[in-house]
Amino acid sequence: YGEAYKCLDTYLDCHKQPLFASFDLEKTDTVAPKAAYLAIYCAYKEKNYADVAKYETKALTCKEKASYALMILYKCYSEQNNMEQAVEYLKKGFNSHSENTFFFPRLIDYYATINQLDTVQVVVEKALEMEPGNLFYRLAKNTLQLNLGEYDDCIALGDSIIHSNDKIAEAYFNAGSSYFNKALLRSKQGKESREKRNEVNAYYEQALPYVEKFRQLRPRQQKKWIPLLYTIYFNLNMGEKFEEIDNLAKSAGIK
Repeated sequence: YGEAYKCLDTYLDCHKQPLFASFDLEKTDTVAPKAAYLAIYCAYKEKNYADVAKYETKALTCKEKASYALMILYKCYSEQNNMEQAVEYLKKGFNSHSENTFFFPRLIDYYATINQLDTVQVVVEKALEMEPGNLFYRLAKNTLQLNLGEYDDCIALGDSIIHSNDKIAEAYFNAGSSYFNKALLRSKQGKESREKRNEVNAYYEQALPYVEKFRQLRPRQQKKWIPLLYTIYFNLNMGEKFEEIDNLAKSAGIK
């Protein structure tokens, strides 16, 4: 990669050399954008960030490789902890190449990490405007609804996603968690009574098939389904199943 970069750098440097001035290469050289893309690719592979920066603008003019250039530039700046510039490239990638699954999840993960859920919502809604039927985007909205405590909407969208594709495990988790959280909220409201207990248990009963299906589809994600099933089985007095999940929780070190 180092040697390749030297060749590409020499080639691109011809644009500035007096010997080639009459060719007006800045305007006439149609190969330069591709050469610039290859240059930043090689420089990034060598972790030579200064050389990436040297040709980043030109590389982005290479239409056939623009999305890959944006991916490289995002990685380059994030590895230098320059998240402001890194996120700018994520936004450009998302806006210009929504079909590429690289940009969207990283963009919403970044805003979720810094607890800017309002911005996450804006990004998700924009994604759905561009592709209303995209299950990936719909699932992102579904997860956001769970995080925002919009449990009824989360259940409705989760059911819709499952209807479209019954193998999407996270939709089961989101809907099941929404019923589970509704049970927790109801248990904290008002005085203890038979009516209240029945309502709480009804939510747990509704959560149960979703969480069990999630367990079936994601058996290794024990930290997500063990705590839910532990509480559900306990409250619904499901002795054998509670004993099994209790043993699993102990062996996995999950409380």
